[in-house]
Amino acid sequence: MKFLVDRMCGRLARWLRLLGYDAKYVDRKKGVPDIIYESLREQRIILTRNRRLSARRGYRVYYVKTDDFFSQIKEVAENFGIKANEEKLFSRCINCNGEIVEAKKDEVKDFVPSFVFQTTEKFYKCLACGKIYWKGSHIALAKKILSRM
Repeated sequence: MKFLVDRMCGRLARWLRLLGYDAKYVDRKKGVPDIIYESLREQRIILTRNRRLSARRGYRVYYVKTDDFFSQIKEVAENFGIKANEEKLFSRCINCNGEIVEAKKDEVKDFVPSFVFQTTEKFYKCLACGKIYWKGSHIALAKKILSRM
């Protein structure tokens, strides 16, 4: 399941990525016809708060009813059967939507704080943007937030 998320739901896109879903964020410069075309071409479900866009026909268009982020993620999860799958968690870059793979420790030395490098054994890297990730306190926080949803 792939998503195309409009500007009004940016935080939702990041959390879908955190859950391991392909959630592409719509470029600010794109107009409604471009978004519809991209949805059809890439078979992506459009998630939007824009009524004008939600009235159009794309691959599939879903109007997100609430402004509140926690309600949005719950609404989308219920409507599309999204569940937090331990294997998929943190498998996509929350910044660019790229795939995250394990990286060799010696490859990341110059890109992480020295304390993190010394105290962490496993690192991960986004194949698209090169961002480095590691398991830290943010994992527990994200899981706590997901459990609330």
